[in-house]
This record gives sequence, C-alpha cells and structure tokens, in this order.
Amino acid sequence: MDMYNDMLAQSPLFRFLGTEVLLRLCEAVIPVSVVRSQTIFKTGDIGHEMYFVVNGEVEVTAGPHNSKLGFIGHGGFFGEMTMIEAVNRKFGDGSCVRGRTVCATTDSDLAMLETEAILSICVDYPELEVRLRSFRRAGTKLGRKGQAAASAKSLRNL
Repeated sequence: MDMYNDMLAQSPLFRFLGTEVLLRLCEAVIPVSVVRSQTIFKTGDIGHEMYFVVNGEVEVTAGPHNSKLGFIGHGGFFGEMTMIEAVNRKFGDGSCVRGRTVCATTDSDLAMLETEAILSICVDYPELEVRLRSFRRAGTKLGRKGQAAASAKSLRNL
C-alpha cells in the first residue's frame, strides 16, 4: 500500500488530502496488469473506473483515426473523468462514456480505482468530494477558454 500512497499523494487529484483519506484510497486500489498492445478502454466504452500507471507506459488516442494525443508513464493517471462526473451526479451508477482510447505500449502495472469506492469514501471524507468537484469546475473553465480561443481564431481567419 505504501507504493500507492506516495503515487496518490503526489497526484493533482488527491494532493493535500489527509492521511486517512489517502489510506482509504490505497485500500480501494485494485492492481491490474496489462500486456503490451492491450487496450485498456476505447472511445465510446462506458467507464466505471480510473487508473494510475504504477510501472510501464500507455498511449492515449482519440478520434476516428486514433490520433495520438500522448503517453502516460509512472505516476500518471487516466480515466479520471469517470470519477469527476460521478461525484457531480452523486446518484446513479457513476458511469461515463469514454472520450479517448488508451492502450499499453509496454507491459504495465496499473492501480485501478472504481467509482463506487470513490463515492463511498466521499461519504466519510467530504474533502475528497470537494477536491474532485474543484477539478470539474477547473475543467469546465479550461474548456470554455479553449472554445473561446478557437472562436476568436476562426473569426480572425474570416
């Protein structure tokens, strides 16, 4: 559990949370091993979990032509929108449609956190819910800024 504690504590999602919250998160981790070229999830899948890369590397792609968006290595995470959206809804199954495809580029060890576990921890530790909600608000603001910048650029090109 110590290896998960350090990784989770350094993650922007869980940084500065109390020791008790981090311990509960570590207890909720499900270790997952994947082999090179294995698809972890693909665009359009329904997600109920997020992942941290413990060892190895994964590649993130999107769109109909699987455009490469980048790579995630040790300590990085993906699939977090499932958690962020689930905390915002609070009720229901906490599922979210995946917007990206993620495949292992090497044999990799992952730490999986399921939505149900996160929601359960939020009941006992509301600071976790507040933290995840803040990421949703930040993402919404960044999304709006990106849309505004794209609109401004298209207007300049007229």
